[in-house]
Amino acid sequence: MEQLSFTNELCPFCLARRTKIPPPGSRLVFLNNSAIGARGVVADYQEPARNDRFYVKLDHENSNTLCIVDKYRDLYVEEQLLTIPEWMPPLSIQDCELIHRCVQNFVLFMEGSHSRSAIQNAMYGIVECSWSNRLPITGNETWAILQAHGIDNRLRKDAIAFFEFGVGLLTNVKGRRAVMRKRMPAMSKVRYITKAKHDLWERITGRNNEGFLPGHVRVQPET
Repeated sequence: MEQLSFTNELCPFCLARRTKIPPPGSRLVFLNNSAIGARGVVADYQEPARNDRFYVKLDHENSNTLCIVDKYRDLYVEEQLLTIPEWMPPLSIQDCELIHRCVQNFVLFMEGSHSRSAIQNAMYGIVECSWSNRLPITGNETWAILQAHGIDNRLRKDAIAFFEFGVGLLTNVKGRRAVMRKRMPAMSKVRYITKAKHDLWERITGRNNEGFLPGHVRVQPET
């Protein structure tokens, strides 16, 4: 997992993409892969000659079970550093992580360029991700997370217009309208699933589908 060339100190995904192993005893929240939404404590154990992974005791696991965490593959953030910014899209943890990956690619694509053609090409990934995953987000909500990650305000009008045109065109031609039930307080659930899938998830994993929003402070965007 590569270190981002842009960061927002309030963004949990930017914090999670820093490839640093936290000290034993640190409490973590996981933001991707099979442990998404889980919390745990870093164990006081390290494999000899390995500096790319560590072990965590997840809260929902048995006391004698440790989870292997790869610092380059898994996204995790220390619980005490976690906040949910106002500009985070009103989606699940899983869907917000999808959007953040697209934002990362957008910013890298736009480095050193402010042309309309460049932003149009850069928007393709966000448009495709939003449409194919049927995410119910608006152009303004998409712009909010782009601006929070350093995109110049002069590009606001074009970014919103290209996003709304692209998603609208794909929806009209190919269908797959956005699923409005996927809207929720930002990162308040692990993922959007039906009640039947929620019950199955809880039986298999031993934990529910709720995220961590109620236990953490929402913060206002930087001005």
